[in-house]
Amino acid sequence: MIAQVSRWDRLKGGKELVDAFADNVATLPDDAHLLLLGPDPDPERDAESAAVLGEVLDRWDLLPESVASRVHIAAVPMHDRDVNAMVVNAVQRVADVVTQRSLVEAFGLPVAEAMWKKAPVVASAVGGIQDQIEDGVDGVLVDPTDGAAWAQAVATYCASLSGRTIWGWQRTSRCAGSSCPTGTCWNW
Repeated sequence: MIAQVSRWDRLKGGKELVDAFADNVATLPDDAHLLLLGPDPDPERDAESAAVLGEVLDRWDLLPESVASRVHIAAVPMHDRDVNAMVVNAVQRVADVVTQRSLVEAFGLPVAEAMWKKAPVVASAVGGIQDQIEDGVDGVLVDPTDGAAWAQAVATYCASLSGRTIWGWQRTSRCAGSSCPTGTCWNW
């Protein structure tokens, strides 16, 4: 499973991620599935997030059945933060690859969380994510507009269990260093 955890925001690239998966499904393993996970938006309080989730669902609805059956979109209720945290934690821990296909990003909290959990990370080479991941060492950075490069990086991770394990330890070491808030606290 390839997972992206993010809020429903156009800058997080959810619709583009669905396109990258669909356009490059032949590059990915035959059993690869994509999960986009975000908060369940309240249209009364957050019309923009609800609209973005609607756009992602509309894009999914246009996929051929053979691809749509491998793309999953989940909105987690926010009324119980403990349940929300458990779901996010479980998804990041069981994912074969965690991705963050943001178009713009100041700091990728899901990237830091995934690195801490030793999950393989393929993310956009934008903003603060570039400070969090050393490309090819503890993750892979790709151009956010290059779906083929994203799919190739994901396929490479999926094909290399040993690489995922080695990079996992490197990610945790880097995260415990200076690239995430926990590491910053340890340095104090």
